[in-house]
Order: sequence, then structure tokens, then C-alpha cells
Amino acid sequence: LGIRDEASAPKSFHAEQPPIAPFVQTLFDMFASDEYSHALRWTEGGTRIWFYDPRHFEKRIIPLHFAGTFRSKCGALNGTTYDMFRVAKLLRHYGFSRGDPDELEFHHPSFLKGRPDLLHLVTRSVANTERDPSGRLRIELPRSW
Repeated sequence: LGIRDEASAPKSFHAEQPPIAPFVQTLFDMFASDEYSHALRWTEGGTRIWFYDPRHFEKRIIPLHFAGTFRSKCGALNGTTYDMFRVAKLLRHYGFSRGDPDELEFHHPSFLKGRPDLLHLVTRSVANTERDPSGRLRIELPRSW
């Protein structure tokens, strides 16, 4: 038996890329674009994202990207008020940690500048659910809440 290279392997052997959450992809695209560099950017080294003009981000950028169909697809930014607080809360829900408490800077080990191949690893945390002895549903939120 000879060893085949990946290119000659049948398609059934190729693993499909897991889906990327719409919120994560949109956020990555915004940071990758120079269009919004006046309000948000990668930190030096590309390991953290920084919202350095949150007021502009809230008023001008969020309504362009986090409304309508996107909102219904990801079910994340429900309601009519879009603000930095909701985005920060959603980032925490996707496993981002906040750096300096005085800055709107966030980090996720798989959300790195120039590495869209890692985005499928940025997943939304799910609350633990189980039934208590009386049969009622008990929900336990992740520790970060």
C-alpha cells in the first residue's frame, strides 16, 4: 500500500470546515478592512482587537453591520438599541476576554489578524441545562457571567 498525498485522496476524506458564526465573520471582516480603521483596529502583533472610538462605532458602524437579516440569523443583537455594551457582552459570550478595564480591548486565542482559518474555533458558549429533582429546568450560566 502506497501513501497518497491529500490532493489525490477521494473527496470523502477531506474534512469540511466547520461553520463560522455570522457575528464572528462580520467582526473579523470589519477589523480586516481599512474602512473602519478610524474607530477600531488590531493591536500591535494582531492578537487583540481594540475599539478606540466606541461612540463612532455605536452610531455609524453597528447599524450598518448588525441589523436586519444579520440580527435574525445570529439571534445575538436583538432589540432596537445597538450599543457597545451589547457588543462587549456578545464578545464575552464568544469567549473573548477583556484586557485593560479602561480600554475596549478584547482577546480570543483564535481571533488573530490574518488568520481567518481559525475563526471556526470562536464559538458561542452554551449554558449548562439540567432538570432539578422537581422536574424544573435549571440553567447554569458560564463562569464569565
